Amino acid sequence: MAPSIFFLFCTWIVCLILLPTSFVDSLCRPDESFSLMEFKQSFRIDRTEWLCDYPKVESWSLDGHGDCCSWDGVKCDEATGHVTGLDLNGSCLVDAQLSGPIPSSLGNLTRLVRLYLSSNNLQGEIPNSLWELKDLEILDLSGNNLSGTVDLHRLENLEELYLDFNNISFVSGIEMNTMLSKLFYLSLESCNLQEFPKILGHLRGLERIYLSHNKIGGRIPTWMGNGSRESLWYVDLSHNILTSFVDNRINILLPNLTYLDISSNLLKTELPTPPPSVSYYNISNNILFGDIQSICGAKSLVTLDLSSNSLNGTIPSCLKNIHSLEILDLGKNKLDGSIP
Repeated sequence: MAPSIFFLFCTWIVCLILLPTSFVDSLCRPDESFSLMEFKQSFRIDRTEWLCDYPKVESWSLDGHGDCCSWDGVKCDEATGHVTGLDLNGSCLVDAQLSGPIPSSLGNLTRLVRLYLSSNNLQGEIPNSLWELKDLEILDLSGNNLSGTVDLHRLENLEELYLDFNNISFVSGIEMNTMLSKLFYLSLESCNLQEFPKILGHLRGLERIYLSHNKIGGRIPTWMGNGSRESLWYVDLSHNILTSFVDNRINILLPNLTYLDISSNLLKTELPTPPPSVSYYNISNNILFGDIQSICGAKSLVTLDLSSNSLNGTIPSCLKNIHSLEILDLGKNKLDGSIP
């Protein structure tokens, strides 16, 4: 019997070796493979696009080794086979041909955790199915030409959101869910925004906010940092058309703020007082007036740019006590005296 058992064992091993690789090693779920292929077929590859880096989808195929978990830019959960990551930044994708710039079939990847589609030439409206991906932690759609309304109230696990260089708006505060406690990085540069997104008043752990190069006008609201008062350390509001602070408040009540850029606006007020923690403070190219004595409390400053305003009075001697200061620009004002 022993030789027979040995023969059967050897036959079994040979069969395993000869079986198609896709049958033995396939990890990706078939429905998710087809969704990815539908996504691929919605675009054409244009290597001449200036944002084009490497067309990852070009190698995707269901023929031969059709396991999508081995495809460029695709990452799967090894235990379940679900697609959890899709990195197609700079993948030369242009001209959607199906239901939209980002096919709604992408919503079939229900376990997606990270989605990177930046620096392509995606156009049109963002499909609603994208806002149904409840497991998303990182979403990067920056550097495209997308439009539509951003609805985050189902994305309770979202940590980082990049929507720069698109044309978007946000759902109103009435519809907004206040459960986005994990979102700490929000980048909305050059999004054609005309007001502060109401979502900012609902976030509880925001650390970095980028809102530069928009068309946000009027007053900076007091509620903007309410929920993230203790966590917010980086704020960029530069290159907008902001005019003042609500209630003429000039004390910036963000105790852990280290980076603040409000340059190139239309702020017509006295110099806002930054918290002592600020190391980078740029409020140049505004219409600020009055003296600059309030800067004396910012003991951690490394960069201070107050240039191109209408500030007056004497340059305070306290500047010599800010030992960390490396870059100082007070040009194009009406200040008197010398730098101590």
